[in-house]
Amino acid sequence: MATLWLQGLANLPKPSGNKRPPPLRRKPLFCLTSLQSAIRSGTLGTDAVFLATTDCRSDLGRRLRWTLQDLLDYLTCLRAFDQKAAHDFLKAEWCKDSGGRWHACDSYAMHYDKARKCRDAKALNIYLKFSIEEDDSVLLVVISAHD
Repeated sequence: MATLWLQGLANLPKPSGNKRPPPLRRKPLFCLTSLQSAIRSGTLGTDAVFLATTDCRSDLGRRLRWTLQDLLDYLTCLRAFDQKAAHDFLKAEWCKDSGGRWHACDSYAMHYDKARKCRDAKALNIYLKFSIEEDDSVLLVVISAHD
């Protein structure tokens, strides 16, 4: 699979120590449309998803009652960043996993109906932060997913 990074990790300002992490871009770090294509084609499946925080595992399982496939279905409905059109991208930011490791993440939010697997303005607004390992050893690292 081709790289999904739009900007190389080496070119990003890195967090240091316990200081507040430096700001990242106002544009996505990852190509959402390529990620969505990989999900739709079956190249990226649930075996490539890693829930990197205790809160994320709890929110998906207990609060949202989602499976990893539900999470991938949600991702395929997101609107990619477009400066001239409506999109679901919020920002790129540094986030820590439960082990204290920093990940450069893209964050998105969308009102989503899990039962119908589609966008719905009347449904819960679901917030998602994810990263992609640069070496593709764990492809999709989900830091946060909640309403």
